[in-house]
Amino acid sequence: MTDAARVERYLGAIGYYRLSAYTRPFQQDFATHTFHSGVTFDDVLNLYIFDRRLRLILLDALERVEVALRTRLNDLMCQRTGDTHWYTDRANFDDRYDHARLLAEVRSHKDDFVTSYQAKYAAPADIPAWMAMQAISFGAAQKVLLNLKRREQQAVCQTFGMDRYMVTWVYALVILRNHCAHHARTWNRTFHVNLPLNGAGPASLRGAITPANHNILDGYVLVLDTFMQHVSPGSQWWGRLQHLVQEYHDSTPHAFHQADVQRRAAHLLRGGGP
Repeated sequence: MTDAARVERYLGAIGYYRLSAYTRPFQQDFATHTFHSGVTFDDVLNLYIFDRRLRLILLDALERVEVALRTRLNDLMCQRTGDTHWYTDRANFDDRYDHARLLAEVRSHKDDFVTSYQAKYAAPADIPAWMAMQAISFGAAQKVLLNLKRREQQAVCQTFGMDRYMVTWVYALVILRNHCAHHARTWNRTFHVNLPLNGAGPASLRGAITPANHNILDGYVLVLDTFMQHVSPGSQWWGRLQHLVQEYHDSTPHAFHQADVQRRAAHLLRGGGP
């Protein structure tokens, strides 16, 4: 029998509402909240713990991709424009871009490297672009990429070995990163950004993004791994991700849940990357 005091302790630390979302894969009727036979509190808790560990592995890869995007975006624009403050020039962006919002975010940043620059230099008043691209959020960096002139946007994407479809992929990774950073569910959820189904991307991904996975995690990790193969080809993160999913699959005692894990991570559990 489940120890009531133990359950109460976990609910006090996690919260009923937060934990209740992890019960859904174990329910056979969502309307009546009827659970499959044999499901225990520990089954729900183990899914919660698995999801927490999963986010940490995803953040490892997301950090590398985000840092690489910021760096390559700035390097290319500095080279193309010959301007160390290229981001301050409205002419470098699409006419529809909210350029004032970008400047406001940069100018409101109070990290040490910004205040040190301001204390040392009277002009230019704005920090150099390589500082600015580190000061803004990942979402703001994605919007900078999205709103560059077409030729520069294409050139940034090519530094990752990709075409302009990369812009949508980066947006999806921003959403994934935000979920991970704010400790939100990643495994058993639907994301509101749909990955393109038009066959865009490298040959290794053709046909891999389908209506079955274009808005859930197993589609997103295929995209993330495509970036990782370019940014950090020697990384072992895919193996660690695969090991974690396999470990969770093997530890669940319920055949119906094993089947769900197998279905949602078939590309991981079959023994290879995308």
